[in-house]
Amino acid sequence: MSQDELEPLSSPPESCPSAQQLCMPQFGIIHLLIWTAATAVLLKAQLAMGVTTPAGATIPTGPHWISQLSGASCAILLGAAVTALYILVRSRMDGMVPRFQPGHWILINHVSTGLLGTAWWVGCRLLWTDDLLNASVPGAYLRLGVSLFLYGFVAIRLDDTRWWRTAFGMYAVSTLLSGISISSLLFSIGASPVGAAMLVILSGLCAIVGFVAFLGAIIGDLRRKTRRDWLHWMGIAVAVAGFTLWVATGLLQAMMMVPMR
Repeated sequence: MSQDELEPLSSPPESCPSAQQLCMPQFGIIHLLIWTAATAVLLKAQLAMGVTTPAGATIPTGPHWISQLSGASCAILLGAAVTALYILVRSRMDGMVPRFQPGHWILINHVSTGLLGTAWWVGCRLLWTDDLLNASVPGAYLRLGVSLFLYGFVAIRLDDTRWWRTAFGMYAVSTLLSGISISSLLFSIGASPVGAAMLVILSGLCAIVGFVAFLGAIIGDLRRKTRRDWLHWMGIAVAVAGFTLWVATGLLQAMMMVPMR
C-alpha cells in the first residue's frame, strides 16, 4: 500500500451501530450553550480591545462599523472553534479519537492562537495603554511561535497523506518567513526594506502552495472516501471561513477608503 492509500485514522468502538460510521458525539443543546457563552466572553473582550479582532490583529483604518462587524464575526467563529475543541477533548478522553486528524490540528491551532491573542491584547489594553503597539509585538511573536511549532510538528509527525503533510509544512515555512520579515523591519537586522518585502512575498507564495496542497488533500480524501469525523470537517470549515473573512474585510476596507468621484 502506498502512502497515499490511507487507512481510516480512527476505528469506531464496538458500541457504534455501524462499522461505516465514526462513533462521535452529536452536536447538542449543551454545546450550543457553550458556543453562546464563549462567543459572549469573546465579544466582551473585543470591546475591551477596541478596534481589533478577537485574534488580536489590528484592523486597517476605515469605517467603524466594518471593524465591529469583522470583530463580531471573528468572535462567533472562534467561539465555534472553542466549542468544537471542547467536544474533541472530551471525545479523546472517552477513547473515541485514537489519533488526531488534520482538521483537529487546525482547530487546535486556531483556538490556541486566537485565545492567546485575545488574552495578550486585553492585557495590553489594561496594563500598557500608552504604548499598545510595542506592547503587542511580543504577543504577535508568541502567536507566530505557537503556529510555527504546531505546523512543524504536524508536518513531521502526522501519519497521513503527502498532501496533508505538504500543506502543514508549507504553512510552517510561511509562518517562519513572516516572523523573520517582521523582525527585520522592526529591528533593522540583516535585511533592507526591499529584502523584507521579498521575504513577505516569499511567505505569501509558500502560503499559496500550502493552500493548494490543502485543497489537494481534501479532494484526495473525497476521492478515496477516507472516513473523517465531523470535527475534522469543522476544522476545515473554520480555516476556510477565517480566510474568507480576512479577505472580505480587507477588500471592504479598501473599497470604503477609496474616494468616490
